[in-house]
Amino acid sequence: VKMLSTDRSPFNGAEWAEVEKFQETLRQMKKDGVKLEVCLYAAQVLGVDAEKIIPEVDRVGNGFVSVVGYQRQGYAVVRIP
Repeated sequence: VKMLSTDRSPFNGAEWAEVEKFQETLRQMKKDGVKLEVCLYAAQVLGVDAEKIIPEVDRVGNGFVSVVGYQRQGYAVVRIP
């Protein structure tokens, strides 16, 4: 969740370059039609200001509930180790 924020304070300079690269990948994915969501409960627990989350990522109150909703529509979770 911290990598979705525009707040640089949790990262050093080298790390921030990687975060920017990651965020640019997310921007391209959004342009390609990928739906991206962030759990606001997780953001709160991790101390991430929801207002600083990049705009390409949709905010949902609870990611677990969102996943259950998608599963009820026929989507499946693919776990990546």
